Amino acid sequence: MALLIGFGFVFSFLVKSGWNNLGTKFGTYAFLPRFIGTPVHELGHLIFAALTGSKIHRIRLFPKISSRLRRSGGGYVEFTPRNGLLGSISRFFSGIGPMVFCPFVIMLLMYVLMPDLFSAMYMVFQKPEILSTDTILRTIGNIIQEFLSAFHFQMLEKWQFYVFLFLAVPIANECILSSEDVKNAGSGFLAMALVLAAGGYILSFFPSAALAVIHGLAKTSSLLICVLCFSLVFNLIHWILGHIVRYLL
Repeated sequence: MALLIGFGFVFSFLVKSGWNNLGTKFGTYAFLPRFIGTPVHELGHLIFAALTGSKIHRIRLFPKISSRLRRSGGGYVEFTPRNGLLGSISRFFSGIGPMVFCPFVIMLLMYVLMPDLFSAMYMVFQKPEILSTDTILRTIGNIIQEFLSAFHFQMLEKWQFYVFLFLAVPIANECILSSEDVKNAGSGFLAMALVLAAGGYILSFFPSAALAVIHGLAKTSSLLICVLCFSLVFNLIHWILGHIVRYLL
């Protein structure tokens, strides 16, 4: 959970800096790609809020073309969570929703448009040595290195590669947490921690089930880390491009 929030802060810094630099050069036209990414971001909130029983009031999936687009967001989902523990869990999942849903959509696009790259990512996910026990930074470095080694220049000859980039980069840019998202996730963090602690205590009486759950969570976490790292590469490219456009062109 803390890892998702950490990625969200890093993405927010890179994306805001990149948009500000591009906006300085191209004005509001630089923010047109957000019409691709913002609906995916808001759908992440909507889906997790609905799945956890929240009452949805208003939705705006698309951003407005204005200077205010320099800030994260642009759309919104207004909802009322249930009372009690389930409401706290709903706030947490709706807050981090885009951090899970945006990578899922990127993975789906990769599967449809770039199956070779998806296969390479799946092979990375299957390598246990990729997940370093030392530091998360080493794990991220291992994953990025594997992705770069899987890339080959023949991909540049395929139109699917450019369609994938056209869709994936704006979606990766929206894999961020706004201040309201952080507030919602933070308000439900303690409830989630208590649920996980209670679940861990119960599973301690069933060792075989505990091992199966731990194995499943480890595989799911490693896959999510892989896709988040892939999103990180896109956001780094966007951040570097913004600096090049502003200061060198």
